[in-house]
Amino acid sequence: MNAGGLSEPIRVIQTGCRGLNVVETSEELIFMGFMMSVTNPNSRILTYTHDYEHVNEIILDICGAMFTELSLCLDNAFIFGTHSEGKISVINVETNEVHIDDTPPFGGVENIWGACVFYPRPEGEPQTIFVFTTNGLYQCVLTPQGHFMYCMEAFYEG
Repeated sequence: MNAGGLSEPIRVIQTGCRGLNVVETSEELIFMGFMMSVTNPNSRILTYTHDYEHVNEIILDICGAMFTELSLCLDNAFIFGTHSEGKISVINVETNEVHIDDTPPFGGVENIWGACVFYPRPEGEPQTIFVFTTNGLYQCVLTPQGHFMYCMEAFYEG
């Protein structure tokens, strides 16, 4: 056996999905972002407990785009996702309501490479998020109501 390695998997789960792109965790849950399922080309997020018991499936109306980032925001109230092909998703964790921006508020981009959520955040204030794109780096916020807004360009192309 390899020092520090596993000889057997801890758990094998059957997701019915393809293209695991990102994983995010909270104290209670594991969120897995997949590009598609075996039977449906839409992206989805599967939610599991830390004992790998399936809790939920959220299907996004995004076809053929990979997740490039998946982050819990605003005290785990929202899941913020970025996707290849320049798409952004915001999911309300409590209601599973999904909002997708095909054209982000800072304008169309060829690709979104990822995002970085800035911590700490003062209580009641928006969550600051930096979004990395083919057109540069953008500073944005996610409001406590779940609205994604563009603040300023932090880096100009060239």
